[in-house]
Amino acid sequence: GDVIFGTTDSFVLWHLSNGKLHITDPSTASRTLLFNINIMDWDQNLLDAFQVPKCMLPTVKPSAGYVGDIELTPGNMFSLHGL
Repeated sequence: GDVIFGTTDSFVLWHLSNGKLHITDPSTASRTLLFNINIMDWDQNLLDAFQVPKCMLPTVKPSAGYVGDIELTPGNMFSLHGL
C-alpha cells in the first residue's frame, strides 16, 4: 500500500532520504509498544491484535553504525552513521 507508519525519527529520515530510508532504532521502536525488545523485532502477536501489517513499519537498525545516505542539498550526499 501507500501508507507507512513510523516514529518521529523515521519521518525525518524518510524526508531527508527522499523516501529511500524508512528506519528507526530499537529504543524509539519500543515506544510504539509494538516492538519486542527481547527478540529485537516487531511483536507479531501485537501487530496481529492491532491489525498492523509489519510491512508498513520502519526497519529497525542499531543506534550506531551506517544506516544509509541522505541528500542534504541536491547532489550533496551524506552517509548517515547513527540514529
